[in-house]
Amino acid sequence: FLPPGFYYKAFYKPRGAWPLWEPLIRRLAGLGAVNLAARPSPDDKVYDFCDVAIIGGGAAGVAAAKAAAKSGASIRLIDRNPMLGGAMNWRDANLDSPAESDFDFPDNVRVMTSCEATGVFADNMILMHSAECSYRLRAERIVYATGARDTPIVFGNNDLPGVMLISAALRLAFLYDVACGRRAAFVASCAADANAARTLRDYGVQTAAIFNIGEPHAEWAESLAADGFIVHHRVSEFHATGRKHVSGVRAICGGRRVESDCDCVLMNGGVVPSAELPAAAGIAFPYNSVLHRPVGDSDSLAGGANNRARSAAEDGAAAGEGKTNRPAADDFAGAANIFFPGKGKAFADLEEDLQLKDLDDAADEGFEDIQLLKRYTTAGMGPAQGKLGNIPVLRYLAQKIHSDAAEVGQITARPPAAAETLAQLAGEPHPIKRTALHYAHVHLSAAFMPAAAWLRPARYGDSDTEARAVRENAGIVDISTLGKIQISGPDAAEFLERMYAGKFLSQKIGAVRYALMLDESGVIADDGVVARLSEDRFWATTTTGNADAIYRQMLLWRARWNLRADIVNMTSAFAAMNLAGPNAPQLLSAIAEDAAEVVADLGYMRAAEISLGNTKAILMRVGFVGEKGFEIHLPSGCAAALWNILLRDATPFGVEAQRLLRLEKGHIIVGQDTDGLTTPLEADMEWALGRDKPFYVGRRAVEIHRRRGIRRVLRGFTMDARRRRIAESDLVLDKTGDAIGRVTSVAYSPSLQCVVGLAFAPVDTPASGGVLRIRAAGGEVMEAKTVAPPFYDPRGERQK
Repeated sequence: FLPPGFYYKAFYKPRGAWPLWEPLIRRLAGLGAVNLAARPSPDDKVYDFCDVAIIGGGAAGVAAAKAAAKSGASIRLIDRNPMLGGAMNWRDANLDSPAESDFDFPDNVRVMTSCEATGVFADNMILMHSAECSYRLRAERIVYATGARDTPIVFGNNDLPGVMLISAALRLAFLYDVACGRRAAFVASCAADANAARTLRDYGVQTAAIFNIGEPHAEWAESLAADGFIVHHRVSEFHATGRKHVSGVRAICGGRRVESDCDCVLMNGGVVPSAELPAAAGIAFPYNSVLHRPVGDSDSLAGGANNRARSAAEDGAAAGEGKTNRPAADDFAGAANIFFPGKGKAFADLEEDLQLKDLDDAADEGFEDIQLLKRYTTAGMGPAQGKLGNIPVLRYLAQKIHSDAAEVGQITARPPAAAETLAQLAGEPHPIKRTALHYAHVHLSAAFMPAAAWLRPARYGDSDTEARAVRENAGIVDISTLGKIQISGPDAAEFLERMYAGKFLSQKIGAVRYALMLDESGVIADDGVVARLSEDRFWATTTTGNADAIYRQMLLWRARWNLRADIVNMTSAFAAMNLAGPNAPQLLSAIAEDAAEVVADLGYMRAAEISLGNTKAILMRVGFVGEKGFEIHLPSGCAAALWNILLRDATPFGVEAQRLLRLEKGHIIVGQDTDGLTTPLEADMEWALGRDKPFYVGRRAVEIHRRRGIRRVLRGFTMDARRRRIAESDLVLDKTGDAIGRVTSVAYSPSLQCVVGLAFAPVDTPASGGVLRIRAAGGEVMEAKTVAPPFYDPRGERQK
């Protein structure tokens, strides 16, 4: 009803038809409903390291672990099954059942069963999931003993229930003691597949007939015939019969019509390596047209992944020792032809319901490149990511366009190599950090919120009451989560001059300056303040979420510029708190003799080092919340004592009150009032750029943006207090009614008795006296008046 590409051609006309068709098509597709009441618990994440990681616990993987362990290296042996052994546990052909002694390992080998590796990423980082947690394992070296799997055969009605791989029937029998059916027809490509008929007979599965699609092999055919099995050769047509389940098969063998009654068809068109994980890690698996399968070329492969079957253990031992380990010429037997025309639908990709005729249509329309064919038909995009369908699709395309399969290429394998749940991905991305004052906040019954890797107090009671205390008396907030980076050395000032958009070469000792950082594309990356403590020593702050990233960028640029500057990340070593409010100077003056004189002389945007008891602290006069404010940075071990002293007369306030106070002053929060594309021109922050500086990171890009022009700009707005339905991310509309921007911050201001906010607006919107049209979540369009920030104390008299 819906062949590939049909919706591209039919459902987009007339204009607006797709929204009408889409719900119907989605319902027909049989998608399930989300259970909104479900509350799965996110997986914990474990970070691990080892010398050698071996993925796959079959014969090759076990041998690799034992060989690698001899060197004393730390080993992780990973297998998705609940027990080691791999195919030894279920495929008896040419393999002996494993003994318990086979799985005795020295102490430096950690066996991780029931653990699924789903991806291998840069620097040998393996993502794995078990029932208990998710792992990020980083290994010095990886051995891929991921095994091999059977290839499906494409024939008429091959989607009927009862059609399965021979390996699936063997697994059901050996691992679960379940018979795949009562009477089976085998479509086999080698002696091992045909011998499965003997094995399954012991589980009550009778054999209707064996259809050999490989090269005629007299020896094993005669052996099977002697045991009473019927073997047919030279198969030219084949299809299954039945309506809702397999009831029989029909074939043409050597020009003769053959019919057999059966309730299942067991097939294998040849064995191919399970290459998803090594291929995603960059190991090439070019298609070998002689062997009719992809063949890898890496010393990291072992066993089935390395084209080995009978010599898997020997091959694994070589890989474990790190020896040259190239694949055998042909250790697997298999068939070249896996396509058998017959009556009924023939599916090349069972997951995506792709028939051979769909591939014909796509190729006829010009989609002859394997990657284009994949996207046009969705081949290989099902839950198994093409594990069963990729080889048939590749071979059929080569046959269709009269090309060699090796020249056609292969569909790119991408992680995850196995299914992942949202709960597995939703675990804590990193250990939670707590400030030195965390338990002081717990004692005050704070309600916590996540802020990047940190837990911060959102509020202690009512956030409006906390904000009012700051405006009327004094409040204190824990800002230890801010990044704190010390830059020192002969070239420290030159380094900051290049790193930040503002001017720092001319910064006087004791001065504090706002610091805006851009990336090379001219986008706002971070902001903070920089205090010059001496001629060659600076103290810089960053936003909470960017502290580590900015530190790494500083190290990178310092190395590129070859400057003499020492850069030390002091974020965890130093705590910080902001004491703000009209009574803040008196409270700070009372805590130490030295403090009173320093506080009295410390002007706005100035810094000094003071003695607090037996410790030194950095004091910076700033006005982030719009009142007289002092940031106090001191060693983390001394923070609790100072906090408790200041708490006698100051009200603690949390992030909610802090964000309201800063919004009243019109200060932006990077990452909230900006996004990954926001330039300083769009944020209305030209004042923060050193226009006459010859260079800073991002300067050239900013000039390009200026010449090209911008479409949006950040504007402040106010609304009547009764219109409080506006929320962050509500859309801002242009004159034509199209979305041009969004509300980035909005709150009701108790101090101003109105709603205040920041939003991206059309570039021609006046900074003051203009009108913003904002569409709320319910669809109502409301108007707001633009007002140039700061909304509160516009002259800055209170903070200065």
